[in-house]
Amino acid sequence: MSIDKGMFNFQGVMDTFYGYQPGKDDSEGRAQKNSFMANMIQSGFDQQLAKGMAQQQSQIAQSNMTLAADLEQRNTSSNMQQEFNYGMQSMGAQYEFQNQFAENQSKRDQAMVGKVGQETRLNIGAQGTEDRLTTVTQGEQTRLNTQTAGSEQRKGMVTQGGQDRQNIGSTGEESRKNIAASGDQERATLVAQGMVQSGVIGKQGEEQRLTLADQGDQERQTIGAQGEAARLTNTSSANDAINVGNAAAENTKDVGSSAARDTQGIDSNRGNENRLTVQETGNQTRLNRDNDATNTNRTQDNAAANTIKIGDANALNTKDVDSNRITTTGMQERLSQSNLAQEGRTTMGYQDNLEAKKANRQSARSRSMARSF
Repeated sequence: MSIDKGMFNFQGVMDTFYGYQPGKDDSEGRAQKNSFMANMIQSGFDQQLAKGMAQQQSQIAQSNMTLAADLEQRNTSSNMQQEFNYGMQSMGAQYEFQNQFAENQSKRDQAMVGKVGQETRLNIGAQGTEDRLTTVTQGEQTRLNTQTAGSEQRKGMVTQGGQDRQNIGSTGEESRKNIAASGDQERATLVAQGMVQSGVIGKQGEEQRLTLADQGDQERQTIGAQGEAARLTNTSSANDAINVGNAAAENTKDVGSSAARDTQGIDSNRGNENRLTVQETGNQTRLNRDNDATNTNRTQDNAAANTIKIGDANALNTKDVDSNRITTTGMQERLSQSNLAQEGRTTMGYQDNLEAKKANRQSARSRSMARSF
């Protein structure tokens, strides 16, 4: 027996119903059981009929599907056969039409070629006739033009000869006038050029003398500044030697010798620098003088050329311009030399200060070393 009876206890209900035996006086029970039996028999009979009917319907459906597939295959084959036949007939008709069209086109082309050839031959004949007529006419016109051109050329040569003779006479006369005027201008130019050169030479000598005087002043000032710087350096070295002698008696000779060597090296370096500065100043002065001489010569050449073209008035103006330029150049040279000397003195002052500081540091180191001994 089943332990789990379920929600409805179906097994128990069936057992109770099958085990129930109605009595002789239980007409309701007998009727119910008979009704149940009749219903069961009816349900089994209906089930058997349904199963037979389903089998029969399945066979009929399969037969219908087989018949439908056969009909569809036959219809498709027939349609494809008809389409193939129609396509072949259409292709045959197209071929016939195209062949007929090609034959007709060939006939038309042949007729067109013949017609074109005939027209071309007619055109060539007409063109030849026109060309011959044109050549005849052109020859006649060329002969007429040649005759006319020859006549005009002869007339032109006669006229040109007369004009050339007149031009030669006029050119000779003008050339003689130009030669005479050029001689007058050249003589006047030579006179004016001599005057300009005399003034330029005098002005140049004056500017050179002023420049030499300023250069001498600047050199004397530079020499004085060098001497003063040398005296200051020697005084500083002597004081350092005295201080070192008081700090350490045993090391006085060594420290004094080192200070003397430093002083000599400083003086020697300063002398070399001063000599190089003076030498460079001389080189620059000579270069400036050479440039002034070159510029003066160029100016004189330009003044002479301009004097030849424009005459005495422009020659005098050139003289004034050259004098002013030389004066300005001399002033600029003197200012340059003065500035150069001043810069040299300033540089020497800075060098003296640096050397004095260096000497002080050396003196301090020497005293420190003496104290350490």
